[in-house]
Amino acid sequence: MRISSLKLVIRSGTVPVVNAVVGGSRIRLFNVRGASRKLDLKDGVLNFRSGSARLTRGSAARLSDLLGLRRVNRLSTGRNWGRLSVFAARNNKVKDPVAETPVEPPFLERPIAAADITSATIRWRVRESFIRYVAVGAGTSVAEGATADPPEEIGGAGPLVYGFSFPFTDGWVAPGSEPAAIHGGGKVGFRHCRNTINFTVADPEIELNGDADSRLIFKVDGTDGTAFPNSRAVMVQLIPSLATKTTDGNTTTLSGIPGYIPQAATGIFADFYPPFPGSVNAPGAEFSHFGSVTVSYTTG
Repeated sequence: MRISSLKLVIRSGTVPVVNAVVGGSRIRLFNVRGASRKLDLKDGVLNFRSGSARLTRGSAARLSDLLGLRRVNRLSTGRNWGRLSVFAARNNKVKDPVAETPVEPPFLERPIAAADITSATIRWRVRESFIRYVAVGAGTSVAEGATADPPEEIGGAGPLVYGFSFPFTDGWVAPGSEPAAIHGGGKVGFRHCRNTINFTVADPEIELNGDADSRLIFKVDGTDGTAFPNSRAVMVQLIPSLATKTTDGNTTTLSGIPGYIPQAATGIFADFYPPFPGSVNAPGAEFSHFGSVTVSYTTG
């Protein structure tokens, strides 16, 4: 099955739709709901962000037939098929969208009774769809001690790197395992300049302090759609209660701490992803999910 020639149609007073050629025929593929729209007629710029792409009655039936789905397995009308964002410019004189640089976050305060972390491993797995997206451009890179995981084949894409490890520099943990701060070095780059993605993240800081205040901070340096002047920024909010936690002597490991993009970090991605709604069970949370962190640290 081939889907091609996608066309977004926006008319005043109606639901935006996406038409496409599916299996050789042009159909209305999606109704798009809940998108934010900003149209600048003077400069000829449209920002259409984070719309929910939902199957129409006709596209649900067409796709079900082409996929050979029968009865209970057939696709339903209104099924959410993902998030749609479009940036369109009338001419080449229009500048790319520029992100605002947020205020640098404060450092987590170390309690008096905290113990030094003597060694640690830090691994960050990035949102898979984002990795596949930048792979169309220059993709990812590592430097200054960061290392890339072995390539994987996921979602029909060729072998790509989805995870990165960073060398440990220092850290501390309070009695009872929280709060804790684990700092690392190294740098990872993401580049797809045609679509204004061109930035690096370096020197990770993992702060574990409950679901509401745990986060992954990087020093972000970017150009184009990510205009960050090498400043510290919160990349994702971490939800440590959903990680798998194990303890072996003086070593504690939290595997797969899920990360979500908070409001303050949406500018890193030129506002392409919606902010975390505050709960992993809230509507739209899956669209702000941005990978996971696994950290293992030893004290004493």
